[in-house]
Amino acid sequence: MVLAASSMAPVFADAKEQFLASRPCITDVSFSYGSSATLAAQIVNGSPADVFVSASESTMNTVSDSGQAVNTTLFARNSGEIMVNTASRFAKNLTSIESLSKSS
Repeated sequence: MVLAASSMAPVFADAKEQFLASRPCITDVSFSYGSSATLAAQIVNGSPADVFVSASESTMNTVSDSGQAVNTTLFARNSGEIMVNTASRFAKNLTSIESLSKSS
């Protein structure tokens, strides 16, 4: 059972097909998607999971710190990107992350 953040559903749809195609002895993989915090609470309260994919490292730590996870390995971190539409009337004022909080 894979418990994963909802934002990962499209990625895992592709990964599932590739995984199953390369392992003919495995017939299916089960996924449950939801908010990372909700999934973490389920694991902390005893819900079984073979893999947990969280949208935040602090939520991963909640599961790890609970003692419900063994042999944990953080193997990837995500990062976000902010894109600004150049046609936006605000585009010329957005020059840094800090400028996002300034009113113009």
